Formats: sequence, structure tokens, C-alpha cells
Amino acid sequence: MEPFIIQAVLIATAVAGLLAPVLTGLINQPTWSSQKKRQVALLVAVLLGAVGLVLAGAFTEPLTSPAAWGVALLAVVGVSQTIYALLLKSTGISAALERTAVPADPSA
Repeated sequence: MEPFIIQAVLIATAVAGLLAPVLTGLINQPTWSSQKKRQVALLVAVLLGAVGLVLAGAFTEPLTSPAAWGVALLAVVGVSQTIYALLLKSTGISAALERTAVPADPSA
């Protein structure tokens, strides 16, 4: 793999990992169980990671190896969970994001 391709994948992974916790906080509802919130966080991280990798491949050579996809998506999940634990959860930002989220049930 060429250095430019590796850099594009790293940038896509980092950006997706940074955006995932914020987007997750906006989606999650305060009334949801912690298990459901974790599932949403994982789904958002994987989807953002996949989009980032596809976009990185649009400007470079697309990733075709399943192993490369797996490693990159695991990295996105790792970055997003680290950002969540160190920044959003410890400062209370995640709770504030959940409070500002649109309720899943309009009657609630």
C-alpha cells in the first residue's frame, strides 16, 4: 500500500472516530438502556468508518482487503470510544448532547 493511501485511510479513520461520539450523543436518548446506547455507538462508529473509508478510496486506491477494512473499522471504534471516555463522558458533554436530542417518541 502506498504512503498516500495509508495517510488517507488514517485521516478518514481519525475523522470518523472523532465525529462518532458526538453523533452518537445526539442520537441516544436519556431513557434508553446503557446496552442500547452502546449498540448505537458501535453502529454509528462502524457506519461513519465505512463512509470515511469509501471516501478515502474515492481519492486514492480503494481498500479491497477485508483485513484492511476490519483493522480500519476497529480503529474507528477504538478512537470513538476513547474520545467518548476521555472527553465527552468525563466532562458531561455526552449527557448534555442526550438532553438536547430530539425524543424518539414525540408523546414523551
